[in-house]
Amino acid sequence: MSKSKRLVIIGNSAAGLSAVKTIREKGCSCPVTMVSAEECNAYSPVLLTYYLAGKIQRESMFITNEKFYQDYGVKTIFGKRAVGIDVSRQVVQLEDSREIEYDSLLIATGSSPRMPGNIDDKAGEYIAGLRSIEDADRIIKFCTTGKEVIVIGAGLISLQIISALAGKGAKFTVIDILAQILSQNMDSDCAAIVERRIREEKQVKFLLGESINKIQRKNGGIFVALDSGKELTAGGVIVGIGVVPNINWLKDSSILLNKGILVDDHLRTNFEEIYAAGDVCESKNIITKNPGVIPNWYNACEQGRIAALNMLGYKEKYAGALNGNITGIFGLIIATVGLSKLPDEVSEELKIVDPARGIFRKFIIREDKLLGATLMGTKNDIEDIGIIRNLVENSRDISQFKDYLANFKLNTGRLYFFN
Repeated sequence: MSKSKRLVIIGNSAAGLSAVKTIREKGCSCPVTMVSAEECNAYSPVLLTYYLAGKIQRESMFITNEKFYQDYGVKTIFGKRAVGIDVSRQVVQLEDSREIEYDSLLIATGSSPRMPGNIDDKAGEYIAGLRSIEDADRIIKFCTTGKEVIVIGAGLISLQIISALAGKGAKFTVIDILAQILSQNMDSDCAAIVERRIREEKQVKFLLGESINKIQRKNGGIFVALDSGKELTAGGVIVGIGVVPNINWLKDSSILLNKGILVDDHLRTNFEEIYAAGDVCESKNIITKNPGVIPNWYNACEQGRIAALNMLGYKEKYAGALNGNITGIFGLIIATVGLSKLPDEVSEELKIVDPARGIFRKFIIREDKLLGATLMGTKNDIEDIGIIRNLVENSRDISQFKDYLANFKLNTGRLYFFN
């Protein structure tokens, strides 16, 4: 590779950082420019709920400093948003009218909280998802006033936020269009255990099976009207209904888009010199083999590494993205990997449910291959999730020990015994 080849990375989080490290670890001395809309060094979004809870200070979220970019020879353009790409001229266009030329480009612009479409413009200041430090600061501001807080969505991120802020003076009303909480993450048996634990907290109540009609700023607060006719007022609204890849700025670029940026097995777009990685990327699901957006830190890091290798001229294939999460909610630790529901009639499930102890273990299996698992309990109860992830990721044959899965924690000794 020519030492003068210009490498540009748009995005300063997991995928972008992983790409930078890979480029330099391979001995490439090409100039690298990193562009980021946020005017700060990289931080870990995974730590945002710890920041909300007051368990860590703001500065503890940062995973890089100025020295990192200097040591890796990265020219940084922070606080300036990329607004377009002219693929014919191979330039990235910034919001301040600057143009950054590239020979090879990695798009790693991440995702943003999905927002309801019926929000009054004047209410925006009092509504937040959780994807950035700015989001967290806004949530802290209206959750420490002692006022009512409305939470839209009963999914994982919503409940993580409530768990982090419990006991800080705010009262939460959780609204979801579905009758079950955590419907995208677990089945009804597991969700019932979590809901019972949360309902023990007097500052949290649920309005399930309800949908939002409109959100307005009114009388110094936020007014939320439901389709059922119910009306609520609050000091702020937290939105946790998923994320959307940051691709709107690419609509006029000729880069192929679907839910995210479409890529091949090398994480290359339909333009040979442009790659995508992280939450913005729509890549192959390692289990289903279908394209999809699977946003998590692990996938972003691996995609950033693979994309960087291919930017350098390697022919590295990406095996595929895998769902996975470990989180704590009101004293329960929940670990998931792969599929959480039966994908077809051929698949089977094994599970054990112990509501009294808050323990749940469920495994999705097809043709003696593990497709996914959901574990819940204490830290000790979910400590085999790493072994389980390895079984899913590598499509291991589990026929010799699948009957033990639900009732016994796995360890390397037990697996060795069956091999």
